Amino acid sequence: MDGNCQDKPVETGGSEVKPAKIVGSASRYVKLNVGGWLYYTTIGTLTKEDSMLRAMFSGRMDVLTDQDGWVLIDRCGKNFDVILNYLRDGSVALPACNAFVEQIMAEATYYCLQGLVRLCQNWFESCQWSEEEVKTCRVPIICAASEEKILLQSTSRPAIKLLLNRHNNKYSYTPTSDDNLLKNLELFDKLALRFNERVLFIKDVSAANEVCSWTFFGYGQKVAEVCCTSIVYAPDRKQTKVEFPEARIYEEAMNALLYENVTPTPARCADAGSPSVAVCQHCLSNVFNDEVKTRQVHWKTPTDDVE
Repeated sequence: MDGNCQDKPVETGGSEVKPAKIVGSASRYVKLNVGGWLYYTTIGTLTKEDSMLRAMFSGRMDVLTDQDGWVLIDRCGKNFDVILNYLRDGSVALPACNAFVEQIMAEATYYCLQGLVRLCQNWFESCQWSEEEVKTCRVPIICAASEEKILLQSTSRPAIKLLLNRHNNKYSYTPTSDDNLLKNLELFDKLALRFNERVLFIKDVSAANEVCSWTFFGYGQKVAEVCCTSIVYAPDRKQTKVEFPEARIYEEAMNALLYENVTPTPARCADAGSPSVAVCQHCLSNVFNDEVKTRQVHWKTPTDDVE
């Protein structure tokens, strides 16, 4: 039967080895001892492709045989069944294992099986294509101050946070508020897509008192804030008004980029070297007290009192 005789390596002992020429019909079976692994197959299978195996089993090359008629091949025979299956079918399914495919490619190269070599090369190329990094924009969504702190401590990049809390329905909203909320969200998405590799963007959906506000961070500390909501007084009730200060948001976003790749390295700090702390908050506190003042902007027009 055309197939493997034994799937474990065996000891051949000290039997006599002699050179021989193997010739015969395509249906003739031969016994192969490949590095101690025993296989049965036909000459037709071994000579199907132009390779070293065809030369060995068509009489063009001498082969070594033992006294029991086993043809000895000094190669690792663990994966020789893949070689045989390729010769039988013209193709073979390769598993998702780099090391295994590398071994098969080495054996195919030794036996001069160019078709199998190309098959392995194509497999590696397809893996490289599928494993290429797909650039995506990831925006973490937080709902607690502790989550914000963890995110800021885990990065050395500047950060921009947009707080959106449309569920704050203490007062009704002015007619333009929903439209401006959407504009703030669209601008946040636009900035995130453009600068996500340089800035950490955070979306805050916590149950805060604010409805819409932007916060800008550098070195893990808040450096500016733009509040987009205010309370206006209609003739019969109070209302929440949401603004869209586009120019101011752009200005603070560009200012945040100034903190990119300018992280100071404090010396002899207990937090220094901690894998969970990218920026030493303890030592930077004095720097910010002296050099950085938080800019808070609350947008209110002279007509806010009456609408």
